[in-house]
Amino acid sequence: MVHAMKIHPARFSNFPSGFSGLRFSLRAVLAGAAILGASAPALAQALPAEAHGPYNAEFLPDGPALTKPLSAAISLDTPEALLLNRLHQNPPEAPDALLAGRAPWTLAFWFHASEPLTGTVLLAGIGDPAAEDARFIGVENSRLGLWFGKAQASHSFVAGEAPLNAATWHLAAAVSNGERVTLYADGAQVAETPLTQGEVAPQLVMAPDPFPSLPATHFGGKIADLKIYREALTAAQVKDLASPPPDFTLPTYEEASAHWPVQTRGQAGYSEPQDPSTLPRGKGAMEKPVAQTLRPADLRCQLTGANPWTLEGGWRLAAAPKVTATGQEISKPGFPDKDWLVA
Repeated sequence: MVHAMKIHPARFSNFPSGFSGLRFSLRAVLAGAAILGASAPALAQALPAEAHGPYNAEFLPDGPALTKPLSAAISLDTPEALLLNRLHQNPPEAPDALLAGRAPWTLAFWFHASEPLTGTVLLAGIGDPAAEDARFIGVENSRLGLWFGKAQASHSFVAGEAPLNAATWHLAAAVSNGERVTLYADGAQVAETPLTQGEVAPQLVMAPDPFPSLPATHFGGKIADLKIYREALTAAQVKDLASPPPDFTLPTYEEASAHWPVQTRGQAGYSEPQDPSTLPRGKGAMEKPVAQTLRPADLRCQLTGANPWTLEGGWRLAAAPKVTATGQEISKPGFPDKDWLVA
């Protein structure tokens, strides 16, 4: 992500003649929640840590699905794990409790269709969609809905009451307490149904391939910020997920369709984003950012001799997608930057 940065031009008069202005850019990688959202209202209820995710992926309309394994986190600090590590063996994967039939769970993600959705389209879910038991969210005739596998075929595809609006991106969330499932579209409840099912397969499937049990078409588009929780989120927590929406230009989307780019040098890194389950996780809560007020002492420009010079203080930044002014306009004195953040 590229951030535009601005220096207060009032201090430019101290620079050598011929120096007309500056324009700076900073490329930064932001992980997890965007720090630039400091001005956003605080969440009414704190969200629990996700069990799996976030996943971001892009799909071709007639392309393949993307499948991720789901297994419980394994501690590497136990004597057994240390012994297996010495023997160069991986610890056995433990079954995840959220896969049990009466376990509480929440599946939430944003989606954007690359072309109009017609008929029935499965978006993403837990388990094998063609198996007896599954937990999938889809769209049928512009209405968000649920698919629970062949064992629930008598209920068919459970569609919501209200159609999706004309927004480009939509938030889909399914919340289960083990006995009932509530479906949310863009933070609002659209369906609720009882649920009785067995254990589901330990996998996450995005844009699943069509199968005989459910006449459906393949999803084409993007899925962003997909997360699975081990508990049932409240209606207020789901509403907080929907507003404000994240910046969909920030994530690196994994391409489900294999491609072979021309290679002119050695491998530069991963061919796909690193699995979120392998990333480090902190145990403490994220500190709330607090904006600092600039003091006159912070807006100083100090010369060290005739040349070179050093510059201190006065830095401000803003997210590039929100900056519409040109570099020349930003460098002029009096540029309105009251909404920019102190860098």
